[in-house]
Amino acid sequence: MIIDKIENIEKYSWDFPLLQHFLVGEGAVVGELASRTNAGEVMEHTCSIIPKSVIDFLINLTPETPTGRYEIADGIYANVDEYEPKNYENCKFEAHKKYIDIQMVLSGEENLEYRCVDGLKISEEYDEKRDVMFFENPEEKSDYVHLTPFKFALICPHEAHKPQIKTISSHVKKVVVKILMMKA
Repeated sequence: MIIDKIENIEKYSWDFPLLQHFLVGEGAVVGELASRTNAGEVMEHTCSIIPKSVIDFLINLTPETPTGRYEIADGIYANVDEYEPKNYENCKFEAHKKYIDIQMVLSGEENLEYRCVDGLKISEEYDEKRDVMFFENPEEKSDYVHLTPFKFALICPHEAHKPQIKTISSHVKKVVVKILMMKA
């Protein structure tokens, strides 16, 4: 989990050559990966935690951004939604297998709990089409982040998260960017 403000998002776009070599041919998509030629040579590309196309998209959002789905790049899209946050007991932990989430509130505020999926009991089996599974609420407390406008949370597939928890706001506008990590 990465939690930060939008002003710092460009810090998460950096070159990491060792990661390029590790990920080549593994079926993962993280930013722009290195690729192999027929001779097995690694071609030079950059590898970033957050792809530049996502950074450019996020830094240009405002509270006035229309709701809807936005195609950002191959394997990357975003949904901008407006909703009423839910009471704590009506929220569920969820996790994904193929996509990283970046969740950022544009207006309003909400809490988002998170924890490792290890040890959680499944309440709804994995739905491959929607790339989501749900979990029962554990008895132990979980960590949480208070999302305010332009504070983001990057959530990896091994991290369960419970979004849309009501705080003082009665209305939230939020973007969720989905970055493909694993091809089906």
